[in-house]
Amino acid sequence: MNIHNNNIILVVICLSLLFSSSNDAIIQETNNANQDSTLRYTVNNGPVHQWIALQAYYKLTNPDLIYELGLYLQTEEENPVLYSGDQQGNEFVPPDGWYQFENAPYESATALIEGTWEEDNGEFLPELLFGLSLRSFFHFWNPDENYDSGINLDIFALGIQPSALSTAQARFYQAIANYNIGDLANAYYWLGRTAHLLMDMSVPAHVQLDMHIPFGDLDSDNYEMFIGSWEFHYKHVDSSSPNTYPPTPPFSSYNQFTPDGYNEDLTNLYYSLANYTIKWIGY
Repeated sequence: MNIHNNNIILVVICLSLLFSSSNDAIIQETNNANQDSTLRYTVNNGPVHQWIALQAYYKLTNPDLIYELGLYLQTEEENPVLYSGDQQGNEFVPPDGWYQFENAPYESATALIEGTWEEDNGEFLPELLFGLSLRSFFHFWNPDENYDSGINLDIFALGIQPSALSTAQARFYQAIANYNIGDLANAYYWLGRTAHLLMDMSVPAHVQLDMHIPFGDLDSDNYEMFIGSWEFHYKHVDSSSPNTYPPTPPFSSYNQFTPDGYNEDLTNLYYSLANYTIKWIGY
């Protein structure tokens, strides 16, 4: 397999879109559960991103791709703790080794899944931003503005942050670079990081540039709180659920300026999902 083959590159990431087509059913449950309209910063309980990546894996049909990804993504049967929370809303606790490295996988067998988790973790600014990960502020993009329209952190004297699209391009470059030198564990780790950013483009707050820092219930996101609260909520949708079909190219074209070197297919993929989410908000 060659990661430069767009059909193979994009099927891994675009399969993460499978949950976006199920938003309509979930949002009604979210609204019923809590009518508060305030917003939250991140899914910080159940391992939602890992679960989505696993379900995307189950949707693959190419036997070579199934085999290769299986070397870097353990299934729920092999390692259920990677995909489970509890009914008390306790936070997901990753394997100890995941904390030992920044920007690299602890072990190859879970490299892709660790990447989906670690994109929300690391680069902490404990005194300045309440112990939150600075990395998570790179997970916003309003495609109606420009390619690098990220969240504005002037309130913290940090200015406008890189957009999710710009961040994804950098993550994806790392995946390709590592794949080309035969370091597949790092390649799939960075692919997991890239996929996490795509998943965030299905969250209304992330495409509306709504920071939703978690001050308890004062700034909470009903949608993310409900999905991440315990595993019934995020496991309510799996690879066998209706409408969890993989999207197929061509994707909607992002016709605004992007810098030289941007992967056009990746840009269009992100734009397609972000644009879908924006339209869905208006319904």
